[in-house]
Amino acid sequence: EISDTVSEISDTVSEISDTVSGTIEAVSTDVDTVSEAVATTVATTADSVAQVAAPVSDVAAQSGGGLPEGAALIAGGAVVVLGGIGGLLALLLKPSARAVSAAQALDILAETSKAKLVDLRPKADVNAIGSPDLRSVGGRSKYVKLPTDEVDFDAEKYQKLVDDNEFVIFLDTYGGFAKQVTQSFVEQKAQNVAYVADGTNGPAGWLNSEMPWRKPFSLSIPSFDAVVEQYKEDPTPANTALAAVAGVGLVSFLFVEYEGLVEFLSFFVGGSFLAS
Repeated sequence: EISDTVSEISDTVSEISDTVSGTIEAVSTDVDTVSEAVATTVATTADSVAQVAAPVSDVAAQSGGGLPEGAALIAGGAVVVLGGIGGLLALLLKPSARAVSAAQALDILAETSKAKLVDLRPKADVNAIGSPDLRSVGGRSKYVKLPTDEVDFDAEKYQKLVDDNEFVIFLDTYGGFAKQVTQSFVEQKAQNVAYVADGTNGPAGWLNSEMPWRKPFSLSIPSFDAVVEQYKEDPTPANTALAAVAGVGLVSFLFVEYEGLVEFLSFFVGGSFLAS
């Protein structure tokens, strides 16, 4: 009978393993909040311990208060396994920042009326390479430039932004800092935040995913010498007008840049005249 009970304990341990595996899968798909997930896991673990305890008690009673070596090993192993699985579940169930791809971020912005893409990159980076083009999903109303210092970041300063919107997606250059920012809000129980994985420049980031992008505005003006040479080669009315405009522009530039020098010379000439 003792050997049969030991066999029953072994079977129960196997069932416990299957039950906990099912719990992990259920937690990842069906449970909405971490608190509910933890409660589910605790209840399952308690039932599993009870399943082990009953056969062990039977074995102890049949053996005069002691446990055969095999039963003791199996029972102790079951306790260790349960403890280890409980610790693993606690680690797995810790709230973590949600990552979305650039394409998913664009879809969320398109489908959610009060959603914001918050650009955390330094102003110099935005001016140098540009920013996401959100004209197809709401334009400027969905985009917030919020240059943030990674060292002095304070989540409380941006809490209102998270509270006032249905969803907020953080964006940085490579995704690391945006993940930290998102995590800080998740730890405050916020469920409407995420970050763009790989940021703007990472391997799977916004640019490499070929998502809509607006390059920085730049105005290219030909040099005065180039305009003159073009006029000499082809003195058409259009080039004549361009040369005239360039000449006026050059004079204006010189006047602005050297206005102080002109004033000084005028004062000097005027003073010399009055002295004479």
